Amino acid sequence: MSLTAAQLEMRKTGIGGSEIAAILGESRFATPFDVWLSKTQGWVLAETEDMKRGSFLEDGIARWYADRFELTSERPGDPDFPAMYEPGTIRHATIPVALCTPDRTTGKVGSGRLVSIKAPRRGGGLWGEPGTDSVPPEYLLQLQWEWAICDSIAPGSLGREMHLAALIDGDLAVYIVQADAEIQAWMLDYAASWWATHVQGAVAPPMDGSSQAREWLKRKFPANASPVRPATAWEDLRMLTLRDAEREAKKWEAEAETIRNELKSTIGTAAGIAGPAGIITWKADVNGKRSFKPKWTKEQS
Repeated sequence: MSLTAAQLEMRKTGIGGSEIAAILGESRFATPFDVWLSKTQGWVLAETEDMKRGSFLEDGIARWYADRFELTSERPGDPDFPAMYEPGTIRHATIPVALCTPDRTTGKVGSGRLVSIKAPRRGGGLWGEPGTDSVPPEYLLQLQWEWAICDSIAPGSLGREMHLAALIDGDLAVYIVQADAEIQAWMLDYAASWWATHVQGAVAPPMDGSSQAREWLKRKFPANASPVRPATAWEDLRMLTLRDAEREAKKWEAEAETIRNELKSTIGTAAGIAGPAGIITWKADVNGKRSFKPKWTKEQS
């Protein structure tokens, strides 16, 4: 979804649907520190190919969804009354820091439905069977967040059943999520507290290993202003932990590379192997270059 300049400015004043999971530590794409940087220092995450794919495919997935559920325009031929609506960016009626820009809503007051649209790179893993609510946790939280905000503005305008329409392995998969008032209240309280502490109170969240954090540190401390100094007790402990972590990482990467080569030798000329843990493919492209790709089942992801 492409946002207008006004929507982008509005998003700076609160926490959006794609950010709530990040501050809760449930996002694969961003961290609380990333959100803090965007709200306090204007940092913007670089647009990835995954984000571009989602933007390009969103309208097509929405039309496919409308066709499958036989949604028709309230006034055929009138563009002001479509089968699916883009509500724009909305602010919670009583909690100003809560913002969202839902992908689509459908239907009339009391029978409408909130619809989120996703185009993941591939299915499997965190994605379960269509018709269930088995989707990546950040998307569940996003839907709950959006429903709470929409309902605060127009109580009763949406049904409690929400849909997540996703393009999974070339097919349209629709997942069903029920609005949960308890989860929504907890998220709203947490977000308001987080905003008061970290944005209004200017207290940075704990440092993490994100690329945004690394870049921020480079900019904040661009040069040396003093010589090497003795480490504090806390720094000593973290240095030891880092040393041990690096040793373990090297050990496990060497082990992983050995197992990859062992599996390649047994796969041989086959396109891959499948088992309870998932599927590993070792396929050749048009130039004959083979690519080794594991795709684990949900229990193993």
